[in-house]
Amino acid sequence: MKADDQEFNMRSNKPRAPLCAVTLIAGVLLYPTFAAALTLEQALQLAEQTAPSLEARAADVQAAQSSAVFAGELPDPKLTLGLQSVPIEGESRWRADRDAMTMQMIGVMQEVPNRAKRRARTEAAQAGIEARGVQQFAELLNIRQQTAEAWLAAFAIEQKLTLLKAAV
Repeated sequence: MKADDQEFNMRSNKPRAPLCAVTLIAGVLLYPTFAAALTLEQALQLAEQTAPSLEARAADVQAAQSSAVFAGELPDPKLTLGLQSVPIEGESRWRADRDAMTMQMIGVMQEVPNRAKRRARTEAAQAGIEARGVQQFAELLNIRQQTAEAWLAAFAIEQKLTLLKAAV
């Protein structure tokens, strides 16, 4: 993994409140009856469906899967063209067909890395897919935890409001 990717991953693993958790708290404060209608399970499902970070992680997994398809393949063949000993002076200058020493080359070249190297690339790509899948699952758990904490805070506020209204 590149240093930039590691730095991005370290920054993206910091705890942050998902958008729907903030919306949930704001909704409970503005509309206390909304919290009663929204169960914890519904709040969790809403958070999972609307969290942009989960969409980003899913796209990351898909990108890793797409790039893994080509990890073990041979590189593309290369076409080579060349001229050697082309005269630059005299009557036949810059003419490839007049001098017997002038050589024209055309060819196809194919690099063939050894099988172990190709297998290692394939295994590294597969490990990358698995790592991104684990990151996606960790993000899901993080969102669920933060949403549950927000729901519990909203529920506690609702209960306090109910008790205050009953006391007044």
